[in-house]
Amino acid sequence: MSQALPEDTVASLTIDHLDDAVMRRLEGLAKAHGRSVVDEARELISTVAAEPEAAQVRREWDEDKERRLQRILSLGEKPKEPFDQKAYTDELWNFVE
Repeated sequence: MSQALPEDTVASLTIDHLDDAVMRRLEGLAKAHGRSVVDEARELISTVAAEPEAAQVRREWDEDKERRLQRILSLGEKPKEPFDQKAYTDELWNFVE
């Protein structure tokens, strides 16, 4: 169970057994951003921890976007069941009579 730290205290974190590929990626990001690996890790953790709701909203938006895209793409597919186009259009125009 974690305890709250006094406001003037800075927390410390040690991560054991970090995957080598993850570490290389972290080093690459740090280099690209002109930061140390520690500063890059601090920035990434702060960003993710500070905005969990935003991350969830982004995931949901991406999932919804994918569903909408698949629906739009399905409109270009042949109908799965045959239908009578004349009967369909006649029904659409029945309001004129």
